Amino acid sequence: MKNAPSLFKQIETSSSLVDIIKFLKISADTKNLKWGTMIHAQLIITTQDNVIQTNSLINHYAKCGQISVARQLFDRMLERNTVSWSTLMTGYFHNGLTSEVLRVFRTMNLVESLRPNEYILATVISSCSAIRALEDGRQCHGYVVKSGLIFHQYVKNALLYLYSKCSDVEGAMGIFKTVPGSDILSYNSILNGFIEHGYLSQALEVLSKMVDDVVEWDHITYVTILGLCARLKDLKMGLQVHNRILKTDTEFDVFVGSAIIDMYGKCGKIVSARNAFNGLDNRNVVSWTTIMAAYFQNGFFEEALNLFLEMEIEGVLPNEYTYAVMLNSCAGLSALRHGDLVNARAEKSGFKDRLIVRNALINMSQRAVTLKLHI
Repeated sequence: MKNAPSLFKQIETSSSLVDIIKFLKISADTKNLKWGTMIHAQLIITTQDNVIQTNSLINHYAKCGQISVARQLFDRMLERNTVSWSTLMTGYFHNGLTSEVLRVFRTMNLVESLRPNEYILATVISSCSAIRALEDGRQCHGYVVKSGLIFHQYVKNALLYLYSKCSDVEGAMGIFKTVPGSDILSYNSILNGFIEHGYLSQALEVLSKMVDDVVEWDHITYVTILGLCARLKDLKMGLQVHNRILKTDTEFDVFVGSAIIDMYGKCGKIVSARNAFNGLDNRNVVSWTTIMAAYFQNGFFEEALNLFLEMEIEGVLPNEYTYAVMLNSCAGLSALRHGDLVNARAEKSGFKDRLIVRNALINMSQRAVTLKLHI
């Protein structure tokens, strides 16, 4: 930081805790570990420990990926408040250590008289979702109901995501119908969960309520609903969603565009899928693979293989899903020699051991056996 010396001069001369907290927040938000560590060193010399200051240091180190340092600071605290526990748990969560969140939460309940607030419970419930700890999540659900914290939107959304991800349709619908106030995150969570686990009729019920509530859709909503149309092969609904995108001037990014391509492909409208693909300003491996899959699903195996060549000319590298589509297209054409070349490419790229690629290889091998039997 260019003005770091003047900053440290301010810390030396400032008696305001507010200023110190502000400096630490800046270092945390910018993930500037060096700057925050220098502030920490200066604080050791110039100030005495206090809870608020240490909480800010824990936040800084956690956001900079130094969660072990954050934990050391936490363990050395003579006095802790709710924010101390919340900051540490949030740090573990954002560093992907979700099981540790639950351990810290249990410790808090054992050694402290503090009551967890809505922020802590939302973090704990989200951690339960990440590791599919449904029973722990249900216990948190019971607590938030008794304490009234379930009426906080982010707590409700965390519970919806938990039940949806753990395929507990009854639990998700129970919260959705009984707890008032659903925002777009609520709808996206429950719709994603239901569609992912195949509960399509329940997803339609939620979609109907979302339309009635006149909730403004975001990009995730459009991708999700187009995925529902694709799963149902409901072209009429897909056309309505596509028209809504056009009318509302929604930004046509590659994810929305790929969802439109997939919808048309699943509904058997390959020309519409290709038109949507051609209309994309930017194309990545997802959009290329989606249009290839659309051709494959509709029996146009050779066209799928030709698109692979076009993708390479544009400099887009294939992923495991691309290789799977290519191998299945080779099987569909009985082009086994070409399939062997694609297989070699997949192995060289490090994708051969991916499950979807292995399944495609099995399909191609079975096709080879069938051809030999007919010779």
